[in-house]
Amino acid sequence: MQLHFTPEEMRLVADILLECAPDQEDLLQMFFAHKLRFDCEQLDRLGGIVTQYQRKITHDFAASGDQDLRESLRKRQLVLDRVAEHIQEASAMV
Repeated sequence: MQLHFTPEEMRLVADILLECAPDQEDLLQMFFAHKLRFDCEQLDRLGGIVTQYQRKITHDFAASGDQDLRESLRKRQLVLDRVAEHIQEASAMV
């Protein structure tokens, strides 16, 4: 399944993979090469990583009293929500 991300979404997913899942080399390589054709298993793994990161952002947001950090996390969450939606739609089509 081919996924289409905006440049902002691409950067965020690449950052998440580097930070949270550096062992997922195949996914990292796909993002760096802009070859976003995933099989079912890869979509499942990517969806799991994104979901885990959504939980982390939610926790960090709740734990932070810094308004600038909270605003940054909120913006990141909005982009991440779009990414999760793309992955869910693609998974439903597989």
